[in-house]
Amino acid sequence: MSSEFSMPASMQRIRTEAIVVYLESQGWKQRTCRYENRLYFEGEIHAGGQPYQLYLPTTPDVPKYRTLLQRAIYKLSGIEEREPSEIVRDIFARQERQDAAEASDLPQRHLIRIRNSGQNQLRIRVASRHDDYRLLPDESIELVYQRSGDGATEIEHTGTSIVIRDDK
Repeated sequence: MSSEFSMPASMQRIRTEAIVVYLESQGWKQRTCRYENRLYFEGEIHAGGQPYQLYLPTTPDVPKYRTLLQRAIYKLSGIEEREPSEIVRDIFARQERQDAAEASDLPQRHLIRIRNSGQNQLRIRVASRHDDYRLLPDESIELVYQRSGDGATEIEHTGTSIVIRDDK
């Protein structure tokens, strides 16, 4: 990354995937999102006893994509008590490391969208992360899933649940 840093220019280059890498490295957990075209994360518990919450747009074609990303950066700035430019620098540094890892055949990240169009609650389990989600009828979730190894990703549907795992 260049030693010259411009916050407005950086905000034009930042991507949701880069913020996701940053959030996960800081211990944030992705949870079920009730809004379409959004990713939902929960961070550490604040003084009010509730976790911090952060929403990100899933793709650049979401209306006001750049504005939503900028709001997320400023919210992180307040939570972490750091300047937005410091957070953006860290996000880019982590993204560069992620890009280098992907180029060297380390685990790849994929976005998986799941919508419960049934009449009953649906359980989603990501085996590699030991994460469980529950989707009510007409709810959806978008998960960032990291594959390990060269095998396929197996998705098993049992009627009331979906299990996502690496096929080894």
